[in-house]
Formats: sequence, structure tokens, C-alpha cells
Amino acid sequence: MLVCFLSQTYRDTLNQLVDMYHKLVTAMYRRAQHDLDEAVKRHRTTLLDTLQSFHMMGQTLFDEQVPPPRCARRSFTRFSRSACTSSSRRRNSG
Repeated sequence: MLVCFLSQTYRDTLNQLVDMYHKLVTAMYRRAQHDLDEAVKRHRTTLLDTLQSFHMMGQTLFDEQVPPPRCARRSFTRFSRSACTSSSRRRNSG
């Protein structure tokens, strides 16, 4: 009888320990997610302005009517033009 009691108490204690650990990890995750969301909100305008600038630079580099400057030729030797344009198309369509 004592063995059954101790065994059940051990299981209950272990279950409570796992449950407390799960709650702790979940609370930490939510707090970190909240902090990240707040940081993104604070820097949202800067991020959007930077993204818009890069998008405009990309459009300028990939404009077929403008002769490619020296920097564009150099960038296309390092990065495939087709990979860059397909990435830009995926971003614009999504």
C-alpha cells in the first residue's frame, strides 16, 4: 500500500514538474515574441523605407533601357541576373 502511494505521488510530482516547465517555457516564448513585435513596430517605418530604397535600386539596376553601369556589371558577375530577377518577381507577386 505504501509503495502504491509513493509511486502515485512520484508520478503526480513529475507531472506537475513537467507542467510547470511547460508553462515557464511558454511564458518566456510569449514574452520574447512580444518584445520582438514591439521592436518591429518601433522600427517599422525605417524598415519599410529601407525596403523601398532597395526595391528602387533593384528596379534601376534591372531596367533594360538604361545601360548598365560598372557597378551593375560587377554585381552580375557575382550574382546571376536571372536569379536576382526571379527573386524580385517572387517578392512582387507575393
